[in-house]
Amino acid sequence: MVSIFRKQMITGQQGNFEDKIAALESERSSLQSSTGKPAGTIKSESSGYSVSSVDGYEKSVDASKLDRMTYKNFEAIEPQQVDDPSCIGKIIKGVNWYLVCPVSSDEAANISRNSDALTVRMPYAMSENIPAKLLSVNSSADSDQTLVILECNYMNSNISRVRKEQIEIVVNTYEGLKISKKALHDDVVERTVTGPNDTDITETATVQGVYVEYGNELVFRQVDIKFSGDDYIICNETPADGALFNGSTVTLYDKVVVEGGDLFNGKLIQ
Repeated sequence: MVSIFRKQMITGQQGNFEDKIAALESERSSLQSSTGKPAGTIKSESSGYSVSSVDGYEKSVDASKLDRMTYKNFEAIEPQQVDDPSCIGKIIKGVNWYLVCPVSSDEAANISRNSDALTVRMPYAMSENIPAKLLSVNSSADSDQTLVILECNYMNSNISRVRKEQIEIVVNTYEGLKISKKALHDDVVERTVTGPNDTDITETATVQGVYVEYGNELVFRQVDIKFSGDDYIICNETPADGALFNGSTVTLYDKVVVEGGDLFNGKLIQ
C-alpha cells in the first residue's frame, strides 16, 4: 500500500492525505469528548503478562527450591492472605513456568524414561499440546507419591491465569487402530508352510485377536498390539513381516465385535 501511494504521489495522481488526516482527528476528538476522565493511573515497574487478580499463591513456593520439594511440602502449600487494598493484580515477567505433579512411582519412572519428548495437555487453558522439560523427580520415604517437576515456556493470557489444573502428561504417541479390550479373544489360527520335498505343512498357534463381521459370519483376525491402555489397545494396521502368525489382521473399516458369547471363527450370525 505504501508503494502504491508513493507511486501515486510521484505521478501526481495523489496530492496528500490532509482530508483523511482531518477526518481521523475529528473522530478522535469526538471519542475523547464522549469518554470520562480516568480515576487514576497505576504504572507497572516492569512489562509482562498482566493478570487482574491475585490468589495468594504468588509467594507460597520458591521456584529455585522446586528440585527439593517433597510430597509433604506440596500438601502443605497454602495461599497467603492478600491484605493490600492497592493490589489490583500481578505482572508475569517471564515465560518459564513450572508444573508440580504428584504421581505414582511407576508413572514417575515412565516419565523419566521418556523425558526427551514430553508434552502436556491442559484442555481448559490451551487446545494444543505444550512441550515440557523434566526438571526433577522427587521421591521421599514418608510417602508413596512422587513429585514430578516439569518446566514449560509456552505463555499466553489463558496460561497466565492457571493455578490448579487437571493435566495429562503425554510420554508417547501411537498411531493405529483403537479397539476396546472387550473385543480381545484368544483363538487358534492356521498357516501353510512348505516342508521337505516341497510338501505343504499346516501349522497352528493360539494368538490374540478380534472377531469381525464378514457377511453373515464371524472371522477371527490376529492383532499386532502397539500399546495397551486400561480399557483399549492400539493395533498396528500394517504389521511388519513376521509379526503375525498367518499374516491376516484387522483393518480400518472392519466391524469388530465388542460384546457377545460363544464366539468362534466361522460362526453364522443374523
